[in-house]
Amino acid sequence: MADYQSSHSGQEIDTVVTTVLNGTSGIQGVKLNGVDITPDSSNKVNISTSDFFTSGTFTPDLVCVGPTPTQPQCTGTKTGYYYLIDKLCYISFFMSLTMTNKGSGTYQIAHLPFTASNVVQEYGLSFNGFNFSNSFAYVPTITMHVMGGTSNIQIEDRDGRTSVTTDNVPSGTLSVEASGAGFYIVS
Repeated sequence: MADYQSSHSGQEIDTVVTTVLNGTSGIQGVKLNGVDITPDSSNKVNISTSDFFTSGTFTPDLVCVGPTPTQPQCTGTKTGYYYLIDKLCYISFFMSLTMTNKGSGTYQIAHLPFTASNVVQEYGLSFNGFNFSNSFAYVPTITMHVMGGTSNIQIEDRDGRTSVTTDNVPSGTLSVEASGAGFYIVS
């Protein structure tokens, strides 16, 4: 590689990469995480047609977890979209629900498209809101993170460490909206 670098110094990086991928430098069969990224006839690599990149939809759900949880009873709109680039999964979701029973336990959003890596880390998720009717709202400063080894999002209060539980949610029929976007690493 040192000979290659020295013989091509001063060239634009895209020209060098195209030269390498085209095999004109003597290097062929370039793979990225086992996926062949050979360029097409226009000298472009189209990762959207490979296993390296996938996209689709998922159906998020509001659930309760804990030692003895009971599930909330919700109906309404639940939509989610994802883009998976290798092991980086970008998600966006929206739920507009009518909740007739708040359940018991700690609220999480379940059914992400892939299980998160077990590595303990905070992922780049932005929670746009978790609002209940009757003037009870968790404002957009609420935080969330994907629970390692699961396909769930933990919802947390303003301090970023207190889980949102059913304890302070009023009983009765409620309108609930939740939305967010961000990324996490899949296992």
